[in-house]
Amino acid sequence: ISHLMAISGPHVLLFAWAVCWLFRRLVGCFPRLFRYQPLPGMHWPLMLLAAVGYGALAGFGLPTVRTLIMLAVCTVSRLGGRQPDSWAVLGQSLGLVLLWQPLSVHAAGFWLSFGVVALIQLFAGWKSHQPSWWQAARLQFWLFAVLAPITLLIFGKLSLISPLANLPASPVVSFLVVPLAIGGL
Repeated sequence: ISHLMAISGPHVLLFAWAVCWLFRRLVGCFPRLFRYQPLPGMHWPLMLLAAVGYGALAGFGLPTVRTLIMLAVCTVSRLGGRQPDSWAVLGQSLGLVLLWQPLSVHAAGFWLSFGVVALIQLFAGWKSHQPSWWQAARLQFWLFAVLAPITLLIFGKLSLISPLANLPASPVVSFLVVPLAIGGL
């Protein structure tokens, strides 16, 4: 579960979402200030700005940069009036990360970060009528099964109980620990 404590894409997005949520509450208190600028038009740029600020505090690690680039691609698409395709966003982000830092292909974070996002997108495309806890367990199994060879190749070892540990730890860290840490900051 050590990867959960690292700055990752979901943490960046949680922070950006929280900033947007606070901004909406503030706008609700002063509606005349935003009479001429529609609030939905400000949502994406504000999210990107908050995410870049959080990324700067986090040190712009590779998973953080991947998230920022993906969010920037989505922001440009949304401001252009288009609904971004998740696979196109991932592909464009991959290309931009490689342009920004070509040697990142030698980093474990490159393969693990892009691999996890691709697997989650693939999993999200599967239609299931199972309970959400079962879908989460299935996702953990598939992440483990597909990333195990990469993990073994990069680190030379593998924890067989990691899917069981990640299943309860992921939501606790993402929805309790990280928001409390951000609130404390």
